[in-house]
Amino acid sequence: MDFTLDILLLENELYKLNIKEFLFECGGEKFSQDPPIFKDDTGLEFKEIQDLDYYTRCYKKYIENDININQYISLTLCGDYISYLKFLINKKISNANADIILKFLEKLFELNTFAVFLIRDEEEIDSRYRIKMKDELLNVFCNCI
Repeated sequence: MDFTLDILLLENELYKLNIKEFLFECGGEKFSQDPPIFKDDTGLEFKEIQDLDYYTRCYKKYIENDININQYISLTLCGDYISYLKFLINKKISNANADIILKFLEKLFELNTFAVFLIRDEEEIDSRYRIKMKDELLNVFCNCI
């Protein structure tokens, strides 16, 4: 089962996570990609979801009136990090690659506000958690995968 990890955060807080847009160069000029690609200092790569109405259409009951979706940027984690993390957790194996995701999730608490969507392919979100502490986020996240 594949997972998608989407993170909603304020664009002006990307720097707190050391996330920068990855531009490509052509003829000495730098250009944004479509969709824009972002990378953090550990090498995690994210693509921007530009259709923010998607969250309102699909997850309105989970967002409610907590956030004004139009003030946020949505980043989707690229790669198979979540599936690999699930494998490691199920096998009770400690691994530095797993730590990259978990440390990234901990760094989210440096932000003023954020939302995390862990989506299983072809399934509906069925739970919402209001999390206030790093350990709680990691525990819920690992139990959900």
